[in-house]
Amino acid sequence: MSDAQGKTRLTRAPSGPAGKTQPHGSSQTVEAPQLVAGDARAALAALLKLEEDVRRAANERELLYLIANETRKLTRAQQVFVLSVPATGDSIVETVSSYATVDRATPLIQWIERIVRRLRTDADATAVQEFTAAAYSDPGDKMLRTYPLGELLWVPLKDRSGNPMAGLLLAREIPWLDADIAIAKRLADAYAFAMAAARMQRQPFAALRPNKYWLLASTAVAAALAFWPVALTTLAPL
Repeated sequence: MSDAQGKTRLTRAPSGPAGKTQPHGSSQTVEAPQLVAGDARAALAALLKLEEDVRRAANERELLYLIANETRKLTRAQQVFVLSVPATGDSIVETVSSYATVDRATPLIQWIERIVRRLRTDADATAVQEFTAAAYSDPGDKMLRTYPLGELLWVPLKDRSGNPMAGLLLAREIPWLDADIAIAKRLADAYAFAMAAARMQRQPFAALRPNKYWLLASTAVAAALAFWPVALTTLAPL
């Protein structure tokens, strides 16, 4: 199935209510996170700052926190979930943007984990996937009514063999643009490099130097962000 912009979306028929879910609760309009539309220099500066922060991360937990929160700013996601992707067993939400800790007993976290579990069963979880929350939710699921960020983007973080080490689930109210998806893909390459280094523990993050992954990411993000629209609507607070 293709949308008006010609992007391919998952074709699995929604099992929940048709169409986009409506926001629930109070909301307000806010500016796009951090960066000025059309300012490629600001985009590049943000990328370089993120690269420095990632290199300075003390451990994988700190890296996951940076990934969740910085990805939100650069892709215009309104919420970002970072999940483990084990070869066997269920994915688990490890980090959520704007949250210091994750309570896996909450309905939101359990719902997100169910969505990713079904996505991994029904689609290619080694590739970027764009879909709506209704596509992988039970009919009448309460979260479809109470969670307003129904446009989702799955972005795997893959090792050199192409196997996912982790995955990002990006959420927002409006459909994903090609520019945002391109940024997410480039960031995923850089994050995967940093995560692999952390797990190998061959050298401290502070000793890592800029590499081809970050150079590619910097170029792509600077170019893509030059075409940003300006504003988004988001919950207050998420």
